[in-house]
Amino acid sequence: MRRNRFIVALAMGTVLATTSTVLIEGSVTAAASVTKPSTHVQLGAPLTDTTLGTGTQIETVDMLSSSLGFAVAAPANAGRGRFYLVRTTDLGNSWTVRGVLPLPSFVGPYGAGNEPAIHFVSAKVGYASMQNGPLYVTDVGGTTWFKVLAPGIWPTYVISGTTMSVVSDECKSPAPIYGPAKCPSFLSQFRVGTTTPIRTVAIPAAGPAGKWRAATALATVSPSSVVVSEGGNEGQHSSLLFTTDAGAKWRLLSDPCQGMMVDQLLTAIPSRWLLYCFMDGGMTQGTSKLWTSSNRGGSWSLVAHASQQGDDVGRIRDVSNTLYFNNQASTLYGALGGAAGGLEYSTDAGAHWAMTKIATSWYGGAPEYLSTFAATGAVFGVQNGPLYRTTNGTSWTELPPLPAGSYRGLSICTSKSGTQVRRRRTMTGIPGTTLDYPVVFTNDGATACYLNGIPNVESVSGPKRLSTGQLAYPEGVTGRGGFVVLKAHGGEASIVFESDADVGNVRSYCAPVTMHAISVRFAPPSAFFIPIPARPVCTGVSTIRNGGVVRGVVTWL
Repeated sequence: MRRNRFIVALAMGTVLATTSTVLIEGSVTAAASVTKPSTHVQLGAPLTDTTLGTGTQIETVDMLSSSLGFAVAAPANAGRGRFYLVRTTDLGNSWTVRGVLPLPSFVGPYGAGNEPAIHFVSAKVGYASMQNGPLYVTDVGGTTWFKVLAPGIWPTYVISGTTMSVVSDECKSPAPIYGPAKCPSFLSQFRVGTTTPIRTVAIPAAGPAGKWRAATALATVSPSSVVVSEGGNEGQHSSLLFTTDAGAKWRLLSDPCQGMMVDQLLTAIPSRWLLYCFMDGGMTQGTSKLWTSSNRGGSWSLVAHASQQGDDVGRIRDVSNTLYFNNQASTLYGALGGAAGGLEYSTDAGAHWAMTKIATSWYGGAPEYLSTFAATGAVFGVQNGPLYRTTNGTSWTELPPLPAGSYRGLSICTSKSGTQVRRRRTMTGIPGTTLDYPVVFTNDGATACYLNGIPNVESVSGPKRLSTGQLAYPEGVTGRGGFVVLKAHGGEASIVFESDADVGNVRSYCAPVTMHAISVRFAPPSAFFIPIPARPVCTGVSTIRNGGVVRGVVTWL
């Protein structure tokens, strides 16, 4: 988990004793308050795109096996104001509502907000947290949650076997808005699934970080061996500390990430630790550095490096990465931040990187997330977009989108239920190279139906209706994309579609193709196909746009 931390420097070899130790015996529910917010959503019900409001979507996935997994579901608008836990037993093909997460959703118009992270260690025991927020645990599969009683604020955690190690900061006075910079930090250890610690020890203020603390749990090697980062803001000093005896003594590690964010430490390969650091130059693009150590942090060698200046080692991307090993530690994935997003991978522990062939040209951009399962399986999610799955680590397939639910007892409009689609004449006042017109849906059926959201619109080519390679970008959709009911026997709704012709573009930038039609897809089974006059368009670049569904016929952009 990333947070606003104050950052990094270098020291080695010193052994430090903790200043205090508090032993507390824990139990699964002792001193914990039950968190079970009220809900009007039926638990155990299938998750649809209307369960939580317009555009209900999957935000974060955590797979436990080749069938069982959990995820966070959220509305794309204000919705019901809560995140929900959902579960799959068929590897993401369908989801059911499991319970309400004890964390409020702060979701703006069309797009996720600060969604929580989840981590399940079994079908019953799992954790939920938000950036810089409290930590919760369930031991009943997510129907009820309990607050983990770590001291102070900003808990981060790592798990080894049956032991969870939590690092948090305890401030004697109100923490400044930029974080608990000078507050004492503590390491608390819990039995997995419990709420009160078996021990809490102070983490010494040591090394270049000094009193600039805001400590973070980076990694665990064994139940008693934990690596902690102190400090953590770009341009500031910080320290890496390592304990092998549950915090009785601490040793400063070498730290090559001077002035950068220490984002991750991966210890899946015991003889080859990987340390990832990043410096944001703006819009999550900046400098990436990946280091390796064969002596558990005693010294480091540079493995990969990229920056906006163009210097490159190993072809890692110059945007913020979130790294994941698969369960064999044979493939290292990097989920990319930034507007373009994407998923890169390495099969030699980070020395050389390549991009997967997953098309992430979805609006909404990054960050994106990944969850591994079995030996070589993984599920990858595109923010505001689809889920992709691999079982062999090489070939990826798109998972089905959430099906349409009901709205006010009505079903979604489909061609089978009597909804017809056609295009109206081209609108006026636009450049001659741009085709711009409303796509109109008319319900000729005997019962009312609804359309909702911002559909996926795609230009297609030829009799086989092959995609030209780019989804339309939703433009000018503020205030649109809600539920629109089409009355029986003639009710109308529409979207705007716009495309730029292949005129005057450099061929290295624009691969031309002839567009013959567009497909418009709401939630399954609501999909429509509209023939249009043939016209050349670019592939691989965003030259098509669409709006959200509105009542009646759109007459303006």
